[in-house]
Amino acid sequence: MKQISMEIECFLDTAFVTVIGVWRVHCVKRNRSCFCRLIVPMAEQGSVLGVKVDVNGREYTTQLIPVDENMDTGKLVKSHRGGFLTPEMFAITIPQVEGGSNISVKINWSQKLSFTSGQFSLTIPFKFPEFVTPPVKGNSKIEKITLNVESGAEAEVLGLKVSHPLKIVRKQVGRLECSYEADVSTWSQNKFRFSYAISCTAVSTSDILGGLLLYSPSKQDLDKREMFCFYLYPGHNQSKKVFRKEVVFLIDISGSMQGRPLESVKDALFAALRNLNQEDSFSLIALSGETFLFSSTLQLATTETVEKATLWIQTNFVAAGGTNILLPLSQFSHISHY
Repeated sequence: MKQISMEIECFLDTAFVTVIGVWRVHCVKRNRSCFCRLIVPMAEQGSVLGVKVDVNGREYTTQLIPVDENMDTGKLVKSHRGGFLTPEMFAITIPQVEGGSNISVKINWSQKLSFTSGQFSLTIPFKFPEFVTPPVKGNSKIEKITLNVESGAEAEVLGLKVSHPLKIVRKQVGRLECSYEADVSTWSQNKFRFSYAISCTAVSTSDILGGLLLYSPSKQDLDKREMFCFYLYPGHNQSKKVFRKEVVFLIDISGSMQGRPLESVKDALFAALRNLNQEDSFSLIALSGETFLFSSTLQLATTETVEKATLWIQTNFVAAGGTNILLPLSQFSHISHY
């Protein structure tokens, strides 16, 4: 291995990781070629966003292929070129690599941050066996790590702890930038770990902190949809009494949610309903070009009501039509207590 760099961009509860590495195929003669397999370890629940490989100017890239809902997936040919070996290991095979070639690989994935006792944290495998260190002494070996944290408007990043010697490059309300770069004798022997807390000057770190992020697409953006993100940080005050929850779930079932997105939403809803206490109350609104209302009043989350809601979801959640959010928002404001 001749070079390795990692860039981590943290937004709210998600980290986007980019790793770039350069390897030289030294164990094969120049007049020979072979298949090379690269295995990338990542923490569990990682989602690969893309891989790009360059071998002496010859490029390979991954491509996302949508699967038709009616397609017989049993007839799909499984590719030998790559995929997850385990939930924590992604592999990609590079064909016909000549001896002495340099292989440059760039891989992107997203990762959920852990949140415990008011601290966000993440561990990324960034340790390398001794045999990947070039045997020739004096060759430059560049190791680089960049960590950027976007905590949200008016929220400050506090108490950053890292396993590697990162230096703070820039710090301002809502964002923290750190980096590390060195010419090393041996590659990193430790996993990369970091943790931090966030705080807002208007509230204590133990209190609930939230905000609303709005996004409007640029003129060059092919996706012209307006987007928003509403977020809540729970804080770490364990002495507060847990309040009874009154929840209205608002779910998009338009045509754009067809397939896996809608199935993922349904799984998340089933899990949320199971986690409600019997003293909590809820209702459901599904929206597309029209709206579907589970109940015009908030219902106690009894076992019977949750079972009815589960059946209602399975019956009414069919992805179709456009997206009209104004009517369901109006209905939401008029839902009364039981």
